[in-house]
Parts: sequence; structure tokens; C-alpha cells
Amino acid sequence: MGDFINQEISMFLEAAYYGMLMGISYDVLRIFRRVVSHKNVIVYIEDYLFWVVWGIILFALIFNYNDGNIRGYVFVAVLIGGILYLKSFSPFLVKYVSLILGNILTFILKKPLKAVKMFITRLVRKAKKGIKKLNGIPHRKKKEE
Repeated sequence: MGDFINQEISMFLEAAYYGMLMGISYDVLRIFRRVVSHKNVIVYIEDYLFWVVWGIILFALIFNYNDGNIRGYVFVAVLIGGILYLKSFSPFLVKYVSLILGNILTFILKKPLKAVKMFITRLVRKAKKGIKKLNGIPHRKKKEE
């Protein structure tokens, strides 16, 4: 009987751990959405894939411990683990990591792209001025003999 209880407690703790991992992985998705703008269709697809992957992971957990026998406390443990993570670390993690990544993305991509855009704009303006000057020069007429 002791081994059975130990196995059930071990499964409960691992399910709570998986709940925390689920919360972390969803926060990674949330951070990605804050840093890179998404359309609603993409958000729906991401959410669908997230739940399909986590459904498979949780099924594998249940199958490894109980040969697929579903125990209600496994879902309670996953919920507890997810709530513990979401109420403790999640707000800090999502806010500051997305802020840091957003600044890095701005520094690495947006500012250099803005400089390239300004350079190209200046080249186009100079080319337009050059074309206007060429159009303003009177054309020489051929001498008729």
C-alpha cells in the first residue's frame, strides 16, 4: 500500500510541476504576442496548437503513471501548479521580459531599418532633384545646314 501512495503522491507533484510548465509556456506565448503583433486568426491557431500539445503531454503523463487511467486529482494538481505560477511569477515575467525583448527588438531591428529607410529616402530625393535639373536644361537643337 505504501508504494501505491508514494506513486500517487509522486504523480500529483509531477502534475503540479507540469501545470507550472504549462503556465510558463503560455507566458512565453504571451510575451511573443506582446513583442510581435498578431492577427486574431494567428492567435486562435497558436492557442489551438498550445492546447493540443499540452493535451498530448498530459496524456503521456497520465499514461506513464496509470496506464491511461484518468484520475481527477491529476487535473486538480495541474490547475494548482498553473495557478501558483500565474499568481506568483507570471505578472513580473510577462511585463519585464516583454519590455526587455521589445527594447532589444527595437534596438536591433527598428532603428537600423529606420536609418536604412532615411538613407534610401535621401537618395531618392537627390535623384529626383537631379532629374528635375536635367529636365530644366534646354536641349540643343541640331543645326540645320
